[in-house]
Amino acid sequence: MSYDKNLLEPVLGASINGTSNAYSNAYSNARILLESAPLTFQAFAFGASLLIGYYIWATLTSDRALSGFPIATLPGKGLKPKESYVADASGTIAAGLEAFSGPFQILTNTGPKIVLPHKYAGEIKSRPELDFNEAFRKDFFAHYPGFDGFRASLDHPLLIPQTLRLKLTPNMGLVTNHLVDEASVALHELYGEDPKWHSIAVKQHNLNFIARLSSRIFLGKEICRNERWLEIAKNHTVDSFLAARDLRAQPFFLRRIMHRYMPHNINIQQHYTDASKIISTEVERRRIRAKTLLAAGQKPPRVSDAIGWMVEVAGEEKVDYVASQLSLTVASIHATTEALTIALLDIATYPKIAAELRQEVIEVLKSDGWSKQALYNLKLMDSFLKESQRLHPPSDVTLNRMVMRNLELSDGMRLPKGARIMVQSKLRDPDIYKNPNDFDARRFLDLRNSSSNNANQYVSTSSEMFAFGHGKHACPGRFLASSELKVALSHMLLKYDWKLDPSDTMPKFFDNETAHMTNPGLKLMMRRRKEEINVDLGVDPDLLDVE
Repeated sequence: MSYDKNLLEPVLGASINGTSNAYSNAYSNARILLESAPLTFQAFAFGASLLIGYYIWATLTSDRALSGFPIATLPGKGLKPKESYVADASGTIAAGLEAFSGPFQILTNTGPKIVLPHKYAGEIKSRPELDFNEAFRKDFFAHYPGFDGFRASLDHPLLIPQTLRLKLTPNMGLVTNHLVDEASVALHELYGEDPKWHSIAVKQHNLNFIARLSSRIFLGKEICRNERWLEIAKNHTVDSFLAARDLRAQPFFLRRIMHRYMPHNINIQQHYTDASKIISTEVERRRIRAKTLLAAGQKPPRVSDAIGWMVEVAGEEKVDYVASQLSLTVASIHATTEALTIALLDIATYPKIAAELRQEVIEVLKSDGWSKQALYNLKLMDSFLKESQRLHPPSDVTLNRMVMRNLELSDGMRLPKGARIMVQSKLRDPDIYKNPNDFDARRFLDLRNSSSNNANQYVSTSSEMFAFGHGKHACPGRFLASSELKVALSHMLLKYDWKLDPSDTMPKFFDNETAHMTNPGLKLMMRRRKEEINVDLGVDPDLLDVE
């Protein structure tokens, strides 16, 4: 068996093309040793040389710092850039914003990312040279088994946005009735009827509640009460993020091997397998039912959930509906749970707002009943949710994008192809918001009343506030999230009292890299109260005539 000198060079650690006798002798001895060795050892040596070469090449290319951009680190810690990011990602970004007036970079476990100052938000929001989905490919290993939900967003980037924009949002009246129907059942099962003050782990309760509401809209009544699906819906996002975090911490040349044995990676692969059985069975059941009804000259029931709308939007396109449903789950359930948990924490922290919100719910429902218009008319609640989001955003940086080709911005700033970028938020800027550190539930209602545009609604995005993203990649599910939150809060405010738990002394928030999250063990006190009006639906939503 012969060997190319260039393949042996990485193993020998020296050039074998020179004239040095030492190197020549080393090569000759190594060749004799390898050719006399067993084939398994020869294969191992060959493979080792490839791995080492590949590792060196990747380290020197994909993970190295970008030229032309200063690197942020935590001051006074003596940490290297990547160590700084791992120790405190948000602090590293804050230090970069303090130290540099323009763009800078942070070095993450998957390579560099450029942080752009807030002034660029309006310009980069919809640039065709920038891609939203590709920005997450490297962080979330979309090409690995188990990360199928992330892969679905890349393989069919328009399926979920079009399903939400063209089908779900126009049917928000029907969606509202299904949300109310599920809330009426789930709330009592999950939060109980105890009229005495008692403490609960509120975030876990909220996660169970939102998983039910979201799954009702995504997959219908039967699956939204399927215990195995609910476990998948609640755990898949957490396991996916932890699996990605664990993989990012591994030397990348070991990731393809290690992902098969790491607990969170095993979990997400099992989630996909189990979800396939549940969802594929439901899709086939609906197909047979529709075919049978049509053959009998009858009209199939109207579609009232995302799985049915996905089938309509996809048409003849071959789609992995299981992966697409997992993608919806990852994008929505935990984000909406966070928003609901923070809203209840704000209600408990500022108790006067609870009475005002309750009164608005009573007046609106007496006037409009449950409808899309009723949700729109909950304007104080809308302002409250936006203020809650302003003071407790999911992250201090957003508008994540991948630069797909070299880009020069209007001020001459050049962004290289392949760079990943994000933009600074300025949600406590006194030049934008009066008394920016104060919680003012009416802040956006007052702004809304004094302006003719819709920029101050909860679902609206702008260059000043883009927690839902901005431009063509703004979150297409924010209208559903808003509806879920308003339905949930209306029930929770009229049926329960809320206050802070004085025994809970743990920090209420923590950071996971650049994400801000509520403590999973966060506790609040609650008790059952008698609602002033009936907020339950009491009728099968499919029997109601809605626009």
